[in-house]
Amino acid sequence: IMVQGGIQGDELAGIIAAQILTRSLVKKGNLIIIPRANLPSIHAFKRQINVDLNRRFDRDYNQYYEDYLARAIKYLVSKSDGLIHLHEGSGFYSPAYIDNLRNPRHYGQSIIIDTRNFENKISLADLAINALRKINQSIKPARYSFQLFNMNTFTRDTLYPEQRKSLTYYTLNQFKIPAIAVEVSKNIRNLPWKVNCHCLLVK
Repeated sequence: IMVQGGIQGDELAGIIAAQILTRSLVKKGNLIIIPRANLPSIHAFKRQINVDLNRRFDRDYNQYYEDYLARAIKYLVSKSDGLIHLHEGSGFYSPAYIDNLRNPRHYGQSIIIDTRNFENKISLADLAINALRKINQSIKPARYSFQLFNMNTFTRDTLYPEQRKSLTYYTLNQFKIPAIAVEVSKNIRNLPWKVNCHCLLVK
């Protein structure tokens, strides 16, 4: 299994959680962990330096340093049987519009999948729902509970076509292995709490 944080440098929770997970005791199989996928953007505490690294997986670019990183990440994920991508998004995802902070255009506090059932072989929805059932029992306050966020990236009328350039879409489409993203919210200020959520969801 491959776990990656830090593809965007202003998302600290995933970076710290992935670093903690490097100390995991692996009882079976192999664990590939990339805590700081985009070190220059982390040092600058910016989402990107030249281009968004998580939008460079749709083809083989060769223009910026991010493109060489994308190539290395592609190689590592090719050696995996599944990907968990750690992120920190703005606001709170809600399938229906509630207010400016909770709506379908925010990613925070969600498990993101590209499709419910990939090629009738990989049930990403079942994986996510099982994780949600476990994690949400311990989430306090309840308004910070995680939601399932299906972007339907493979459909022609998806609301999120830019996700076809992302690492999770690339992994699922190219290697036919499970790939999900876990997003905690930037609007939650308690960083240790968010790091703990990432670690629990990976577990």
